[in-house]
Amino acid sequence: MGEYKFALMGVSEVRWNGSGRTETTNGNIFVYLGMPNVDDDHIRGVGILVNKNIRGAFLEWNPVSERIITARIQTKLRKMSIVQCYAPIENAELDEKEAFYSLLDKTLLGIKRNDIIVMMGDFNAQVGNNNQDIEHIMGRHGMPCDKEDQNGQLLIELCGKHGLVIGGTVFPHKEGHKVTWIPPDKDKQGGNQIDHICISRNWSKSLLDVWNKRGTDIGSDHHMIMGIFRVKTQKVIRKTINRRRYNLKSLKDIECQKTFKTNLREGASVLRYEIPEGVEEK
Repeated sequence: MGEYKFALMGVSEVRWNGSGRTETTNGNIFVYLGMPNVDDDHIRGVGILVNKNIRGAFLEWNPVSERIITARIQTKLRKMSIVQCYAPIENAELDEKEAFYSLLDKTLLGIKRNDIIVMMGDFNAQVGNNNQDIEHIMGRHGMPCDKEDQNGQLLIELCGKHGLVIGGTVFPHKEGHKVTWIPPDKDKQGGNQIDHICISRNWSKSLLDVWNKRGTDIGSDHHMIMGIFRVKTQKVIRKTINRRRYNLKSLKDIECQKTFKTNLREGASVLRYEIPEGVEEK
């Protein structure tokens, strides 16, 4: 994050069980969600890392499941909702995939209507470059493949329902800059485009580019994927309650005491009980 000056990063396969918010030694904020129990296998897990430079714009976060986490950022235009995902692999059972996309669908429906939505992560989904009849969902610059797989079809359907554009298919790049994952059975020149950054269609012009960063050392068979947004964050002004301070010392003055008692009686005259003559008596 420091080297590339990222404002925000989504992380898949965090492998930390439970959920929480922690602060790194250099002031960045990391929110995460993994398997529910501490004794569970350390698998799956998602997280969002927020740069210390925009922590003032960080509004809230919501742990959904060990595959989905959301966060909300204040921008100068409007609020932005970040959805970080880690989808089941292509070889997973159909029921598991449908359960994931059903939960993701509910999560997107729960986002406020006016928010800019950025959905990203490891979707294990190949969408290809054939955008016939779905030009409103993806461009024609996706990485070529024989056909979109089952995960790809589910992702395209979800984006169509919620008005999202798959950013990695919009911008022309060499295939080497589109690859996000290299399967074990392929050489270093081969690979697939299965990680994606999606954005609300109405705000797709704010997404300036998407490509991979092959040189990052992240200890994974995935390449980091990066998106550039023309959106400025804005520090949240926390509202404070101004409590009125009373000058109690003025009650030491005899005239002030008389005025206070008179006003107190008059103000309380509408009540259906009598005010005692003195505070001590009460």
